[in-house]
Amino acid sequence: MIDGAALLWRFGVYEFPTGPLPWRHLADLAARVTRPGFVFGDIHAALAYASTGDAAAVSALIAGLEALDARGTRSPARWSCRSSGALVAYASGDYAGALDHLEPVDGQVHRVGGSHAQWELFEETMVACQLRLGRIDDAERLLRRRLAFRPSPRDLAWISRVGQPS
Repeated sequence: MIDGAALLWRFGVYEFPTGPLPWRHLADLAARVTRPGFVFGDIHAALAYASTGDAAAVSALIAGLEALDARGTRSPARWSCRSSGALVAYASGDYAGALDHLEPVDGQVHRVGGSHAQWELFEETMVACQLRLGRIDDAERLLRRRLAFRPSPRDLAWISRVGQPS
């Protein structure tokens, strides 16, 4: 469920059509295996729920995360709530709303653990939002930061859309 959701999300970010059926299967799987508190499960379930427009499932997930955060039992719960809200906004075409959730925690996703690929999913979502909103300078700054850390054919392709590398 985690790898499938991340892959399909990236297809969407890069504007490669997938259709609703794979998302529906992942959302059904997420409903069976996800419980609030496992950060990567939470985030990837939110990807599936947001992509299917399942507002009830997203609301239930966020409510569970907020309950964990209120008890202070899971420090990443607050970040999971914020990221889930960003994913819902992005999936509904509210790119400014997605950035409102993501920009305040930019550069902090590493605190919840995981791999660079998992962290990059949120950066890629931010770049896509910035480009769709015409915030070219912001997108270029983020892409250059990513390229300075690790060369990427994806980022090189994107930066060619906004300007030539220095």
